[in-house]
Amino acid sequence: MTIRHLKIFLLVCKNNFNTTKAAEELHMTQPAVSLAIKELEQYYGVALFDRIGKRLKITEAGQRFCEYSVHIVSMFDDMEKGMKDWDSFGVIRIGASITIGSQFLPYYVKAFYNRYPGTEIKVTISPSEQLEQKIWNNELDFILIEGISHTPTFVSEEYMEDSLTVICPANSGFYPGQLLSVEEFRQQNFLLREHGSGTRETFERVVEAAGFSVSPI
Repeated sequence: MTIRHLKIFLLVCKNNFNTTKAAEELHMTQPAVSLAIKELEQYYGVALFDRIGKRLKITEAGQRFCEYSVHIVSMFDDMEKGMKDWDSFGVIRIGASITIGSQFLPYYVKAFYNRYPGTEIKVTISPSEQLEQKIWNNELDFILIEGISHTPTFVSEEYMEDSLTVICPANSGFYPGQLLSVEEFRQQNFLLREHGSGTRETFERVVEAAGFSVSPI
């Protein structure tokens, strides 16, 4: 039994149980339509129609089968449309690290909606490390993070360049654009993001390359 059998059966019912008219609408031969009905009856072991001369009359089992068929074919057609139009009307699950999620993602989402208004977007904002785990668990389709991916099997691509700036109190004695020696820099007290943050990892990678480490307060 296939969805094709159900559609043939429903079209016979629609055409007042006339297999010839149903065959014309389906661009099939009348014997082929009658064979499909017979195959359904053999499959379920019930008579869907009574044969009175050359006319068909639907049975009680046939009426119940018609109700099922309408429901199943409707769901099948809905599935076909939904899956074939998935790229236009599906759900995109995006993850973003906290900086990107708060500073850039609102504009990205708005621009995407303007271009693909039928699409639904689900956004998760978390530290980069947690987002990579969600990708691994198939909870997200793609993520936007600072820094590099720690999972070699992931495909990653640089899509923009950003910069980090040290912020200090106005009364600290420093001024914008001032150059500090490594020794002066490492003597400062630092407030940093949590472990697993792309910003924290980028900072630590830079200071490590300079030959020291920072223990934040």
